[in-house]
Amino acid sequence: MLRKTQLFLFFVPLSLLFLVSCTKTKHETGFYFWKTVFQVDTAESRSLKEIDAKSIYVRIMDIDFDPSGVQAIPISPITFTQPIPKEQQLIPVVFVNQRVFAEMDSLQIRGLANKIVPFVTAKIQQAGKEKFTELQLDCDWTKTSRDKFFYLLSYLQQLPALKDVIVSATLRLHQVKNTVTSGIPPVKKAMLMCYNMGNLRQFGNQNSILNQQDLKTYLSGTLRNYPMEMDIALPLFKWFVVFRNNNYIGISKHINEEDIKDSALFTHNPNTNLYILTKDLPKANLKKGDVIRFESINQGELLQTAKFLKGELKGKEHRIIFYHLDQATLANHGNAELQKLLLLSSTTLAFFFGEIATNIACGPEVDPYDNQTTYYLPNLEDNGFSAFQFIPYQFLYTEEAPAKESLINAETWVKHLGSQVKVKDVEQLMYNSNAATANLASNQQKSAWTSLPDSIKGNTFLSTLIDGKHEAERAYFMFTKKQEPITNIQHNYWDPDTRNFKEITQLAELAEQQISKYPKNSFLYIRYAYQAARLYLFGKEYAKSMTIYEKYLQSAKGDEAILNWALSNYAGAVRKNGDPARAAYLFSKLFTASPERRILAYANFHYITASDAEIFQYAKNDADRFNINAIIGFGTSDYALKYLIDCYQLDPANTVNAVLLGREVNKIETEMNESFYLSSDNYNYYSKNDDKGKVKLHLDSLRNFALKLYRDKKYVQPQLGLITAAYLSWMNKENALAKEYLAGIKETDLSPKLIDQLQITRLLTQLTDWQSSKQLDEVQLTKTLSWLEEKAKLDGKEDIRKQNWGYSAFEYSNYSLICRNILQNLVVKHYLNTQDTAMASLAAVKADAFYNYGFVKDSLEDNMQWTTMHFWENSLTPKTLLKIRNLLSDNSQQNTLSKFLLKDIKHFNRDYLTELLGTTYLRELDFQKAAKTLAALPKDHKINEIKNWYSTDEDDIKPNPFIVTINDYPKKYGKENTTKLKYAERMARLENAIKTEKDNQKKAEYYFQMATGIYQTSTYGNAWSIVSYDWSSTDNHAPSTLHWQRNYLQTKSAKEWYSKARALSSNKEFKAKCTFMLAKSEQKDFVYTNESRWQYYDSPLKNPFYRFSMQNRYFKELSTQYKDTPFFTIASKECTYLRDFLNLTQAIQ
Repeated sequence: MLRKTQLFLFFVPLSLLFLVSCTKTKHETGFYFWKTVFQVDTAESRSLKEIDAKSIYVRIMDIDFDPSGVQAIPISPITFTQPIPKEQQLIPVVFVNQRVFAEMDSLQIRGLANKIVPFVTAKIQQAGKEKFTELQLDCDWTKTSRDKFFYLLSYLQQLPALKDVIVSATLRLHQVKNTVTSGIPPVKKAMLMCYNMGNLRQFGNQNSILNQQDLKTYLSGTLRNYPMEMDIALPLFKWFVVFRNNNYIGISKHINEEDIKDSALFTHNPNTNLYILTKDLPKANLKKGDVIRFESINQGELLQTAKFLKGELKGKEHRIIFYHLDQATLANHGNAELQKLLLLSSTTLAFFFGEIATNIACGPEVDPYDNQTTYYLPNLEDNGFSAFQFIPYQFLYTEEAPAKESLINAETWVKHLGSQVKVKDVEQLMYNSNAATANLASNQQKSAWTSLPDSIKGNTFLSTLIDGKHEAERAYFMFTKKQEPITNIQHNYWDPDTRNFKEITQLAELAEQQISKYPKNSFLYIRYAYQAARLYLFGKEYAKSMTIYEKYLQSAKGDEAILNWALSNYAGAVRKNGDPARAAYLFSKLFTASPERRILAYANFHYITASDAEIFQYAKNDADRFNINAIIGFGTSDYALKYLIDCYQLDPANTVNAVLLGREVNKIETEMNESFYLSSDNYNYYSKNDDKGKVKLHLDSLRNFALKLYRDKKYVQPQLGLITAAYLSWMNKENALAKEYLAGIKETDLSPKLIDQLQITRLLTQLTDWQSSKQLDEVQLTKTLSWLEEKAKLDGKEDIRKQNWGYSAFEYSNYSLICRNILQNLVVKHYLNTQDTAMASLAAVKADAFYNYGFVKDSLEDNMQWTTMHFWENSLTPKTLLKIRNLLSDNSQQNTLSKFLLKDIKHFNRDYLTELLGTTYLRELDFQKAAKTLAALPKDHKINEIKNWYSTDEDDIKPNPFIVTINDYPKKYGKENTTKLKYAERMARLENAIKTEKDNQKKAEYYFQMATGIYQTSTYGNAWSIVSYDWSSTDNHAPSTLHWQRNYLQTKSAKEWYSKARALSSNKEFKAKCTFMLAKSEQKDFVYTNESRWQYYDSPLKNPFYRFSMQNRYFKELSTQYKDTPFFTIASKECTYLRDFLNLTQAIQ
């Protein structure tokens, strides 16, 4: 077994040279470099030289919030391990996350600018360059952050340091289209990014990278008029979008095209870009049943884009930047293709060099905590190994060390100096004081010792250091502070300077000189030796660092933590000195010996490339072998019972065995315990494979081990084995056996954590009985759920972090996670299976509350996660919503379990429920009840504001469902907002008028208005927000999957009422208008297949929707019966489909 971290290097093929050399005009070329370490090898250097690249655009850093969320700092700044070649100009690029501007005023923005410039300048100098001529800022600014970002751009251009530097910016499509709200950045040139246009998170087989419709919508007529020199970025990249249970969970960086084409791993849904995983894929932390959407860009799409851009730019000079350069990308886009693009565009050329930038391309990673389907508590033994609980998608469960190094060190100093010194004072002065405060202990500050500042006067550590009796300790303390600025490069986020290795080595020599001045193994003898070895390691003098450890520290006796820290440095030096297997062995010793450096040891061990056999050869005893087996077992995502068995045989009482056992249980859970999400869409094609032979074999083996652990009585808590066997049996759908195991447990002998797991496992068996229609002890079940809820809330009360539970909500709340899983995966699912949709919907809200430890928020919708809200807003009928309302208001309709589920929900603000009920009545065309329901909302009820992104003003959408438009796009909105209530009242009046009206023409007009009201509230109309809570361009010509979508997607009732209106009327002009609207409604009958929707058509005649439109029977009626009407004259000029139909008919005749 080998452990190593893969390094990705991208090479420029020599054949690429012909792409440039074959063009008739020699254009300047360049590269983007978007990695965190600048290092090019011989082949890359040769390519730069032979291609004659003039520029390298280098990402210097991202700017985002620090972990506290308070200050803007550099994130992942680049390191130059070698200079930029002298032949190339370096153009620095800085990405700024727009959220940092939220609380900034002009003074703070100027401060940020004055930090950016010296940081960039220092990095330029580190790259071997004296100056730079352009600084590019990349920011996806919004309406709220626009002015502040523009102020930053303007201020940067006023700085004397940038007097001869061009400041440029990047542009997104919506910023080009919506210049009124987005503004025009105050720079002389910009880079337009033509990619990432679609809805990445929406399930389906679309391509979210490049969409011709959106490209034209945003740029037609606007790009050519944009008042700025502009370059263009086009996508060549590809990615693998992951969905679980039809819900987006992230982008995988750990699979490739070879994987998805492997029929042993994936099943390909024919004629789509969707691939279904048929087995677990540990290397990518993916589960069987996950769906991968493989998105890439083909030649036809790029050529079509290039043609469009050339037409819009009208010969303006620009360059195209291909995003991005690597061998795999260029293999998919050959030289001939790229050359054709360049010739077509008449541009110069630059390449993006490096990996896809997360802030541009990747979107959020999978939330590893939210996706756990566990009911098994971690940390059943409080032994400092909680970080190594198994979790998919992540190297560690948490990166928080189980012990705090600064606290341990402070306690050691107190033990040495005496009880008069307080631990908190040592920690404060040593780790949390600024340089000026720490410097008060120096000789230069002796005059101030008698009148210390009030803020530090009471510090017992400082007063002891300067009392005259501890000069040696004071000297050591000042030595550590002296070397901090050059060894701790995180001391100042905005300090771009790298460490001065020569100066670090000189400090190491000073520390080495001090060692012999103190008795062997004494407090300061150990510390100076530690500092000397540490500083030689930092100074890259690895042999000297090893010598210091072996001479002064290796034989030292005692239990001081600093000896383990010294071992940590020694292991690092051994590794750097070329002995990886021995270094791995040393890190395995550190792993169990030092809780505060356990995560560091684990990471280093698994980074090292060495086989198990090579590492085991250094083991001297059973303890060493136990350590190596444990650390390997903790790092194995596959089934790893071998390491658990080996550890148990070597040391059966060790509590590490419980963690290894829990990891194997967690792995089985990922396969056996299914997540259940409320969803309005069901894609049965992607159901999981029921063949669980491999995992069941592992389950049986693990259960046998657990029972052995119970019977042997060698482990400190042997009943852990029986509880685990019960839980495994429950997972394996052996509920009777699980209850049999549980019956044999003696609660009096259990630790509190094991009692909790016992309670949870009993609860699971009760729920299984309930689902099997057996008699349910509702009182006991509710009592257990309430206990679990209180445990979850206790997690929340003890959490001192900022309350931001959008991501990693369950990292520190295992009880919340398990309670969410029980409600979501078991209770909600059971209610739906018994067709009690109302209780399922409410239970889902209760489950979602555990993203906030079970504490509810004020309004109903604020407690819902997206999948729950999507279900409520799309799948609930008036009947179900009325039942929900009754359950919330009438206690007599509730049983014991439902009272638990509803006890907090009853106190919610219910306006959301009322509005939703009114909306569902509108969908059912029950306008009378809709008006009555919506009228009950308070006058100040606020609806969600919906922006018109396609508008130049990006203003609020104002629905007007009763206007008639020739074309659906661009949507024509009203001047005043038509609310849902106004719409319902008008439709109700029209409905009543039809019943009583005797005049057929008037009745026809009423039908026409109602039909238009239906048409405009469809996805094609301007008032879609009256009946729907979201809108997507992919809804056009999509199949109906919900009861109310017959009108929203296919305008069925509109078609019926336009037909009635035409039949009732004798007015030819009116009938012409009816016929045209019937033609538009007829078009909505067309439904794209998965294949035809996303296929590229080089001619409209090949598009099935276009062909369908050319056969529209109502177009024929218009042309034969109403050709002499004024309306026909207008429609035939404005509607391209009608005009094409007429031209085609004429051509045939």
